[in-house]
Amino acid sequence: MKTFSVEFPDFDPATLPKLPQGFQDDSWHNDACPSFHNAQLRLSIFIDYAAPEMRAFADGVRFHIFRTDEDGGRLPANDASFTSDDWSEIQTYVLAEQFARHLKASLSEKDWKEMRRRNASPDYDNSLSCASHDFCDANMVMEATWRATFGEKAALICEGANGQIVAEQMAIWNAAWSRAKSEQLTAKPEAPFFHKLMPLSTGHLCAETREWLSDRPADGWPILGGVTEYGYFVHCPEEIQELPADLWACILFATSKGAEYILFDQVEDILPDLIDFSEQDNESAAGMADAEIDDDPINISVVLPGGKRLTFPKARNAAAAAIEAELFREAWRDLVGRDRTGASRSSTIETLAKKTTPKRTLSHETGSPA
Repeated sequence: MKTFSVEFPDFDPATLPKLPQGFQDDSWHNDACPSFHNAQLRLSIFIDYAAPEMRAFADGVRFHIFRTDEDGGRLPANDASFTSDDWSEIQTYVLAEQFARHLKASLSEKDWKEMRRRNASPDYDNSLSCASHDFCDANMVMEATWRATFGEKAALICEGANGQIVAEQMAIWNAAWSRAKSEQLTAKPEAPFFHKLMPLSTGHLCAETREWLSDRPADGWPILGGVTEYGYFVHCPEEIQELPADLWACILFATSKGAEYILFDQVEDILPDLIDFSEQDNESAAGMADAEIDDDPINISVVLPGGKRLTFPKARNAAAAAIEAELFREAWRDLVGRDRTGASRSSTIETLAKKTTPKRTLSHETGSPA
């Protein structure tokens, strides 16, 4: 049986904080630190070493929360859903999730929707009050949630309780309520279509990919989209697709920002987070031969000359992530593994890196080679 003590024998058990109820040890030695998963909440908590020098990144925060799918796979995101060095903030996050879940179970669907609508109104928005009190004894729901989350009665409702403990628990109680109200108990306006569309420059696509898109009718595309007067309209697919690596990088970038569509246009500015092909005068990605692919359990990255990384989230579960990582590697090798005429070459990135000198300046924030 996998446990953090088996997977991470150098992790001191005395430094492990008391976990909320329902979190089971899900540690794996290929991760950077122990992890614990709650299938009901679909949350995973990663707890790094107490000593910063023992962490994969000494300057990183210690506690990370990831949302997961029903199989426990981490959902795509550039970063964890929440990070902190303060364990009480992790407790607050979990309590807020549980409270919203318990409150929803206590109300009818009609009352739940009405409560969320009221919380979005001027009478409740930006105030300390919550419309949940209009439909039930919400304090009792929170108290029951506290017991279900931490396995004990809240000291703040017990007579003669230690004053310091009461103050600490009151802070968590109030912060969890505020978080739940903001994130789940208040109706959000539906995002207009243009908020889900990201404009990007066609300069983030190499000449070969632009030709690949332009030469085929929309019904022949592997994804939804088509050619526009000055570029391309692309739907960001949820499932893994075999696409050119530069197009894939743009899709991953857009989805990491919440977009569902990309409008590639000639007039859009070049972004430092993506590769600039606007000055490329040949079909290949010559000059990108020094790039390398790096992947970890959470992200996949293109490491550019000078150390700049383009980092993108992996797929929703481990099996899909493994397939995606391999497809990404193959697509990227295909992108850089061509000569100036566009003819395929069998050379790998590593071999090309030794033979090829960058032909142009890459557009990114740091370490740009001339």
